Amino acid sequence: LNFTTQHQPPEGRHMSMLTATSEAPAPSGGHLFVDYMSQPSRACAYFVALCGLPVALRPTNLGKKEQRTPQYLAMNPLGQVPFLLEPDGFALPESSAILKYLADRHRASSQVPDHWYPAQLRARAQANAALDWYHGSIRRGAAGVTWNALIAKNLGMPLSRETARSMLGVLRGALRTLE
Repeated sequence: LNFTTQHQPPEGRHMSMLTATSEAPAPSGGHLFVDYMSQPSRACAYFVALCGLPVALRPTNLGKKEQRTPQYLAMNPLGQVPFLLEPDGFALPESSAILKYLADRHRASSQVPDHWYPAQLRARAQANAALDWYHGSIRRGAAGVTWNALIAKNLGMPLSRETARSMLGVLRGALRTLE
């Protein structure tokens, strides 16, 4: 599996673009609801910014349970971020699905270079394998450690040192595989 990249942000596009307000009008690409404490949210927000996609970033504070409001749950019954909502009502949860969809949707306009998500079937299959492997290994381990050793406490929930240690083992195993 090759997870390295040599690609730089296009000229004039920087991470400071991620400071969109929640009051932004609906652009042609809709709204992407994110919490910047969420790694999957950051991945989607960075992709939107790096490719200059016409998608408004809508900060959604998980710590304040904004994803559990009746208005949010009416749009997204899963109550999670990231979440994409397009002007025609098309709704899509889950970061991997959102990233793939945005790449395909904006490929024709040349906003998304092929290196992000290849059009060629076998290259795309390899990209899907890498994304699936990452989600089931590195992401699973890192999220398990972080949640059970830190985030839960900040949200007033109990910590599980045992689960954190177990997830650290998952993360270390994934990193060894990556090496």
